Amino acid sequence: MGRPKRYRERIEFEMHSVQAKSVQSLISQVLQKDFGCSRLEAEVLSQRSLGWLRALGVPEVPGQVRLAVPATPSRRYARERRMMATITAVDVGEDTEIWRVYGLAALQRRRLLRWLYEIYRSGGWASLAELAAWANLTPTALGARLAPIRRHGIWLPHVGGPEPREDRLALEPWLVARYLEEGQVESLRAQCGLTLASWENLLYRFLQVVSAADIGTAPEVLANRYGFSILEVRQLLAVSRKYRHQPLFKELAASYGDFICSSSSAEIEDELTKLYGFSPVSARLYHEWLAELAARLSTTSLGPGEMIFLAISADEGARARLVEARHIPVRLRYFTEDDALEGPYGDCPSKVSGLKFNRLVRYATEARVQGALLTLPDLAVLMGIHVDAIRRQLAAHPEVVVPTRGRLKDIGRGVTHKAEIVEMYLQMHTETEIVERTGHSYESVEAYLREFARVVTLADQGMNPVMIRRVTGRSMALVKAYLELYRRYDKPDYHFRLAQLRNVFTRGEILGQKKGRHFPYLIGGAER
Repeated sequence: MGRPKRYRERIEFEMHSVQAKSVQSLISQVLQKDFGCSRLEAEVLSQRSLGWLRALGVPEVPGQVRLAVPATPSRRYARERRMMATITAVDVGEDTEIWRVYGLAALQRRRLLRWLYEIYRSGGWASLAELAAWANLTPTALGARLAPIRRHGIWLPHVGGPEPREDRLALEPWLVARYLEEGQVESLRAQCGLTLASWENLLYRFLQVVSAADIGTAPEVLANRYGFSILEVRQLLAVSRKYRHQPLFKELAASYGDFICSSSSAEIEDELTKLYGFSPVSARLYHEWLAELAARLSTTSLGPGEMIFLAISADEGARARLVEARHIPVRLRYFTEDDALEGPYGDCPSKVSGLKFNRLVRYATEARVQGALLTLPDLAVLMGIHVDAIRRQLAAHPEVVVPTRGRLKDIGRGVTHKAEIVEMYLQMHTETEIVERTGHSYESVEAYLREFARVVTLADQGMNPVMIRRVTGRSMALVKAYLELYRRYDKPDYHFRLAQLRNVFTRGEILGQKKGRHFPYLIGGAER
């Protein structure tokens, strides 16, 4: 019967909140707002523009990371013979769309397939044990994700796998062959986690390879130009020879085959005018804007294992709209040697709970140090696991305060951490200790303490929870949490601390009256 409507709406909201911070989303918004493209046109062209960014000098676009991988398909030497390969660890625009449309399992499968072939195209071989750790999956779960692909007979390049053969098709040549043979691949796209824009880009590159090969371009050049391996180029050419006389192939060739794309400045503008309907002036302006974006993304080089992720600035308020808020490119250590020892090369690679928690704490902390804050959906997309799994990890380690945006900006389920901060103060921790342990600012901690002191004072005056909620303007859940905290700590050992809080509230009220101010008593939504 499928998921409940509320669940689907929640996933929709969470994925849109992350997608709004992607480079592809930024490009798509500019294309729709400034260049008059439709939503679908902007989605397809923004996908193509990511390739142009690399050609314009961006070493690694946000989400890409350089990691050490095996340089041999032999299991025996996989840990000794290593090389560096660039993989797209997180493609925020594509990944959020896959999760939203096809679900989390399809996203995880798409990432695994993307990593397998990107490593192979770089000249390396993927270790399935390492891929499982990157994806925060157990080896058994990874096998289950790849099982549907294996059942189709698709060749997967990895350590210990079968030898590459031109008659055993890789994923993308196999998908093109199925499309040319059957005409419909909707179910296969859903299974492989291919968005409409990614599928359009695959067909486009296929026809470009065929067109360039027809004029005598060598397979090695084609592989480098269009982002395939030499084996995949040869398989694509074999597919084109087999289906060249099919009507569907001729339709595709009529759409793309007479134009060979490139990435030089003049040819980018030429492609925009011939294939995307831009005027020469619009093509030049868009090319200039793309070059400026490339310059901003190329300011710093990344070390091994590091990636760039766009996160909302810590200076933005809780009510800031994500589309309009300032976003900061933060540098995150995506996968470290400690992660490898915790996961694939640890004592128990089938348990990944410790690996998950260490990574989410690292991501949130490193972003906070750089002046940005990650949300729970951000962390979920980064790690490829559900938001509820993130919450379970946080709940399992209450002694660690992870500096997420919801926690520091009091967004969402903020009652628990407010009560925790007040409880730490009642237990004789200083404000400095609370700030260091929770990651909250002094101003936030003082605001929570004043808030609690006000609830305590009103309770001492005999007000019930309903009236306290109306007077303070706080939620009933928060008022009840504070009252429960008051009941637990209204003991002789804590009377001194409670008296301090009452005095703080009284002084604040007197000071406010002297300056002509008062606390807003919200009754019926109005101030009096």
